[in-house]
Amino acid sequence: MDERLSEVAGKAGFVYSRYADDLAFSSRRQLDRKSCREVIASASAILDVFGFSVNSAKTSVRPPGSRKVLLGLNANSVQPRLSRELRDRLLRHRYFLLHPQIGPAKHAKRLGFDSTIGFKNHLFGLVAYAAQVEPGFAMVLKEDLAQISWPL
Repeated sequence: MDERLSEVAGKAGFVYSRYADDLAFSSRRQLDRKSCREVIASASAILDVFGFSVNSAKTSVRPPGSRKVLLGLNANSVQPRLSRELRDRLLRHRYFLLHPQIGPAKHAKRLGFDSTIGFKNHLFGLVAYAAQVEPGFAMVLKEDLAQISWPL
């Protein structure tokens, strides 16, 4: 499947990349929306052959200069950065976890987690992901999260 998608992309002047179920087609060339629609239609047909379908809600064409987010990363520059939404979400978690009237148990419950440990694992997974992209930001978060008394 990846070979076929890469071939279709290359013929149209795009570069194809994928992580899990997130597909991206990019180009440095000046492209029109018609070309983009054709690549999306071709990719959709290939995915269909392999038993997959395009999620229209997640499908978009982004012109040069617009904000491009893939996997929670801002992909506008040479070096990927955490998206503003992911950074804000992590900072919001930190705020509520350190808040004396909220803390881990109330925050986890409000978010719908069955256990505080489940939420802690989720949060530390997000921080580990952030550390791969912006180590300095993640290090500050880890230091703050180390202050938290996590109930069992």
